Amino acid sequence: ENANALQWNKTGKLAGTASYVPNNTPDLFDISLLNYADGWAVGKNKGGQLTILRWVAPNRWQDTHPRIKLNKQLFSVASVSSRQAWAVGQADGKHYTLLMWQGGDHNNWCLVKTNVRNAEKTKPKQHSRYCRLPAINTAFNQSRFDLHGIDAIDINGNGYSNLAFAVGGSRIKPIIIQFDGKRWREANLRITQSDQIGRLNDVFIIPPAKDHLHSIEAWAVGKHQTNKKGKILRWNGRAWRKHATVRHILRNIHMLDLNGDGRADMGWAVGDNGYIYHYNGKQWTENYIGIKRDLYSITAFNQNDVWVVGQKGLKAHWNGKQWQIIADSGKTLYAADSMGPKHSPMTSWY
Repeated sequence: ENANALQWNKTGKLAGTASYVPNNTPDLFDISLLNYADGWAVGKNKGGQLTILRWVAPNRWQDTHPRIKLNKQLFSVASVSSRQAWAVGQADGKHYTLLMWQGGDHNNWCLVKTNVRNAEKTKPKQHSRYCRLPAINTAFNQSRFDLHGIDAIDINGNGYSNLAFAVGGSRIKPIIIQFDGKRWREANLRITQSDQIGRLNDVFIIPPAKDHLHSIEAWAVGKHQTNKKGKILRWNGRAWRKHATVRHILRNIHMLDLNGDGRADMGWAVGDNGYIYHYNGKQWTENYIGIKRDLYSITAFNQNDVWVVGQKGLKAHWNGKQWQIIADSGKTLYAADSMGPKHSPMTSWY
């Protein structure tokens, strides 16, 4: 069954069906747009190949054929510029699946190599398309450490990310790795066993204002180690720490910096059973969307214009006062992204 791609263009209607994507495209799990004419989507593997699509405006997604032999699902993608993008997904044995698009040809993806310390003495799979980056050193010696979310920003405007985070882990072990513009390494994770943080599902970096380039903040969400509670982490520019525990597993997060100081003063995190958690700059409060469906993604233009998508075709909109259910039937929607008027006439993709 073909994947869906729906577009909202401020007319109040969702346009687009499977005709936007190539025939026989499997489920798409994430989408990341640069502007009205450029973006990426990733998803379930097909026929032993990675699924990576590129948006070719005005009316279609184009299939790509990365020269990397990996039969893995990709869970998240981050567009940086017309020169670079990143994608992450299912682990390849004891090795991360972390891909970088190097610009130019849309097939020009490479794989970041993983060096597992203290691992069994077995030769890792060799790929002809390794990135020209240092290997990621990790001490984890476990069979799976999937990466579920990634975000990256270009601070100095040269088209290449100089800050990125990828998150994931196992049921009882969170993983955060950080890119500094030159190499990936394990992030400074200041948590304890008593924090009981399990797998992380998403990460969001707040782009700094021009006069606050050294004031950068990031957020991550996920699950409790042993129950169905959710966890929220915050990075203060130096280290990651637990910020809050909520009643439901969290899948996705979007934060806003309204005053331009590089810190979040509003945000939302979405999770299971129709619950959304709202941040007012100081604390998180729980909201019920009005229908018991798992929520998978959230995207915000501003504090009065927010979109959520989820299980069984759920689409909901926040107008600054209340949540309105736009649709509650159809195929499950796993991701949403939006572009404001600085990029194009207001457009959202699901």
